[in-house]
Amino acid sequence: PPLPGATVADAAAGGMHAVMAILAAIVRRDRNGEGAYLDVSVVDGVLSLMSIHVDEHLAVGTEPGPGHDILTGRYACYGTYRCADGGWVAVGAIEARFYERLCRCLGCEQWIDHQYDDTEGTQAKIRADLADRFLTRSRDEWVIELAPKDCCVAPVLSIPEVVEDPHLVSRGAIARAASPTKGDYRQLGTLLAGTDTSARYFEIPDQSRTDTRAVLAEAGMAQHEISELIEKGAIA
Repeated sequence: PPLPGATVADAAAGGMHAVMAILAAIVRRDRNGEGAYLDVSVVDGVLSLMSIHVDEHLAVGTEPGPGHDILTGRYACYGTYRCADGGWVAVGAIEARFYERLCRCLGCEQWIDHQYDDTEGTQAKIRADLADRFLTRSRDEWVIELAPKDCCVAPVLSIPEVVEDPHLVSRGAIARAASPTKGDYRQLGTLLAGTDTSARYFEIPDQSRTDTRAVLAEAGMAQHEISELIEKGAIA
């Protein structure tokens, strides 16, 4: 689907890639006094996220794709399974000890020694047995049963469930905000590790008023240059 792809490219490749490049340039400037021109490309950022698969292809000539390795659906121990109520659970039992616990809890002990068995049809049989077992209970029933047993099983949450998740709420991931035009509402809090997370309430400035001119002027731009950018719609 186009939306998730665009989200990954813009946020991870465009935003995070840009921030990391800027921070690295600042550190380099502080060390040797040299500035840098940064040509930040979303395409380059996406490519960096694919580094494992691209480097594998370049090194040994394989052609990675769906079902190629453990993270893309090759093995039954790593995937999503539908439950009796239509909900889903995510299984990430990559390590042998987690997989063994999962098999025992689901009554599928016969597959313990076949976690990475590539014999034709074996993974399909394991996946089918796991799927049949998960269909016998609801999502939340399975989570209550398996979470304490360290099986690497978690619920697949909807966005409304995510913002009410007790763990995320306790970490301050969800905060309240006040806008002069939209009133009070909730939004994501400060998520970057190491930042101040004590604030649970944010005052949102009037979006019709900005300090763009002042910021750019302080950075050394002339007023006519700033006006030209505003007229072109390059800045607001």
